[in-house]
Amino acid sequence: MSGPTTSSSGVVTQNTADIGGSQDISIPYNNNYGCGCVFYFNVDSTYSVNSMAPLVCGISLSSPDPVSGSTCSPASIASPDNLAMIEDFDTLIIGEDSGVRRTDYMWCVLADVV
Repeated sequence: MSGPTTSSSGVVTQNTADIGGSQDISIPYNNNYGCGCVFYFNVDSTYSVNSMAPLVCGISLSSPDPVSGSTCSPASIASPDNLAMIEDFDTLIIGEDSGVRRTDYMWCVLADVV
């Protein structure tokens, strides 16, 4: 599996791991955040997206952690792949079980700070 290729402006132009769909959204690839991000979207009354921005991003380590073997900081997310929103508490639960770490992680983000 090959990684992304980028244009001179830093926009991801191809990623063979990114399959399905028409690939309508391209965002700049950032090696500092190779551990993934969770984005939030601003939508209007017709549920059309007006803008998007990263809510929380993982931080890559320059070398693997000696204890976990992960290349993602233990103080940040790593390839988040499960999300749940607890609306009454404005809380986003982020789960990781992607195999990037030896132990699965869960994070709690207060969404009202966005």
